[in-house]
Amino acid sequence: MRIKYLLLVVALTCFRLVNSQVTADFTSNVTSGCPNPLLVIITDNSSSTAGTIVTWNWTMTGPPGFVSPSFPNTNQISQQLDIPGFYTITLEACDD
Repeated sequence: MRIKYLLLVVALTCFRLVNSQVTADFTSNVTSGCPNPLLVIITDNSSSTAGTIVTWNWTMTGPPGFVSPSFPNTNQISQQLDIPGFYTITLEACDD
């Protein structure tokens, strides 16, 4: 029996200063897969028109039984997924 994992990616935008716009964006090493467990590495690609990205607020939700982890304030995160289902990752990136 093959177990399917699907990673859904969602990016949010954070506006920090009146004249500064941050575009939150990220990529993942995988978006679906069958290995059990599946290691997902997510890398920030956010940009700011008037500053430097200094804060990353990552959140992840998943299927029933998945405990949402607490991620550090960093531009790259990883998570091992061992429950089949759909996962949503959000990023709020803010500049200085």
